[in-house]
Amino acid sequence: MSAPRDQRSLRDHVGEAAAWLASQNLMPDRQVLQLDDDTWLIHASIAYAGEVIAAVFSSPDEAWAVIAQRELHQRDDPTTSHRP
Repeated sequence: MSAPRDQRSLRDHVGEAAAWLASQNLMPDRQVLQLDDDTWLIHASIAYAGEVIAAVFSSPDEAWAVIAQRELHQRDDPTTSHRP
């Protein structure tokens, strides 16, 4: 099981993960899927690869925080591609 993160560490991790998703031009499908008790996945689709696991986290809250942060990046950056 992963050790709990302090709030600052979690905030930094969420920001880094969201920035990585943006750099890969991945926009999650707003689906967080449970693989096992300590593993949660963000699901995404990309044109050239189809269905992908975009990121893996130790809690659903962390995964949802990354999705929310990624959506903020998308709204704030007009060069980011938008889903139809």
